[in-house]
Amino acid sequence: PTGQGAISLEPGGQFELSGAPLESIHQTCREGNAHLAQVREIAEPLGVRFLGLGGSPKWSLADTPKMPKSRYEIMTRYMPKVGTKGLDMMYRTCTIQVNLDFESETDMRRKMQVSLKLQPLSTALFANSPFTESRPNGLQSWRGDIWRDTDNQRSGMLEFCFSPDFGFADYVEWALDVPMYFVIRDGQYHDMTGYTFRQFMAGAARNEIPDGLPEMGDWANHLSTLFPD
Repeated sequence: PTGQGAISLEPGGQFELSGAPLESIHQTCREGNAHLAQVREIAEPLGVRFLGLGGSPKWSLADTPKMPKSRYEIMTRYMPKVGTKGLDMMYRTCTIQVNLDFESETDMRRKMQVSLKLQPLSTALFANSPFTESRPNGLQSWRGDIWRDTDNQRSGMLEFCFSPDFGFADYVEWALDVPMYFVIRDGQYHDMTGYTFRQFMAGAARNEIPDGLPEMGDWANHLSTLFPD
C-alpha cells in the first residue's frame, strides 16, 4: 500500500486494503486506484484477474481456502453458536468499509446517526452479490442477508444511537456487554468467547489466562471486533 495503509489476508483469502487516514474521498479514490495498480502488476503475469463482488460467486464454504490465523480459528468455532451465517460472512464475503473521524462528541453523534440512517440505502445502492455456488441466489445482496444472522449481539442497527443525547458512554456501555473473541498474551491468542468485557474487567478470567486482567490493548482489540451497521 501507499502511505500509511496496510494490507491483510482475511479468513477466506480476501485481500484487504486498510487505507490511510485521509481528508477527502478524492484522496481515497487515488489510494484505491494505486492499490489496484499494484496488485494487478503482480497478478497479471500469473493470469489472475479481479472481480468486484460482495460475495464469492462460485466456491462453497468447504471449497474456500482458510487462512491459518489463530484469531480466525477462535471466530470459526464461535460463529455457529450465535448465528447461522457467520462462517459465510467470514469466508465468503467482502466489502468496502467507511471509517469517519470526529472532532467532538456532538460531531460523533451526528455522524453516527446519519451513517446508520443511510446504511439500508447504501446496502441497496451497492448490492452486488446475486450469485452463490455458481447459481443465482434470488437476492440482490446476499451479503446483506448474511449479516442479518451473523451475530446479532455485535452487529446490526444500534437503536440507542438515535437518542438525542447519545454519547461516548452509551457506546462504551454497549461494548462492555458484547462477548469477546480473544486476548493476546506474549503473541498467543486466548479464547475469551465465554466472557463479556465487563466480566473480564471484574476478574472473571483472572485464573484462565496469563495476566488475566484487561489492558488498554485488550479494549482496543475488543472494539475492533464489533460490527454494527
